[in-house]
Amino acid sequence: MAGQCAIAEYGVPVPEQAIASIRKNKVALKGPMTNVVGTGFPSPNITLRVELDIICKSGQAMSLIQGYRV
Repeated sequence: MAGQCAIAEYGVPVPEQAIASIRKNKVALKGPMTNVVGTGFPSPNITLRVELDIICKSGQAMSLIQGYRV
């Protein structure tokens, strides 16, 4: 749990339990997270990137399967 729901329940946008679970399992499924502006908390996305030392670069994907569109 992260984002606005986590702030309501744990008081922080990304609880330590979530970060510990990602480190332990070495995997995470992440969807859109609400960033509450003006609350004094950093963005949950930035928090995850900093805590887990992740650099995110995105670009266009290309399908190797003929006729399949991405």
